[in-house]
Amino acid sequence: MEGRIEHVDAGGLTHSHDCQKPTGEALYLHQLLQHSITAAETEPHCLSLTFASGAILRIFTELGGFECGQIIFLERGHGYIVF
Repeated sequence: MEGRIEHVDAGGLTHSHDCQKPTGEALYLHQLLQHSITAAETEPHCLSLTFASGAILRIFTELGGFECGQIIFLERGHGYIVF
C-alpha cells in the first residue's frame, strides 16, 4: 500500500495511517489477523474490506499518472476488483 489506509476496529474506533508520511503512531492491523474477510465493497478510490470480527479496513487510492488500486483473484474463474 502506498496511500492512506483507515482501520475501523471491532469497537468502532478509527485508526488512520498515511503510508507516505509515517508519523510513528501505532498501527492496529495485527487485530485483523486470523479473521476472515466477509465483504469487499468498492467506491471511487476506496476499497473497504469487512472482517468477521466487525472491523473494516479501507484502502484509499488517488487518481494520478498511474493506475488506481487493483486486486486480482482466481475463484470460480477469473475476477478482479478495481478501485
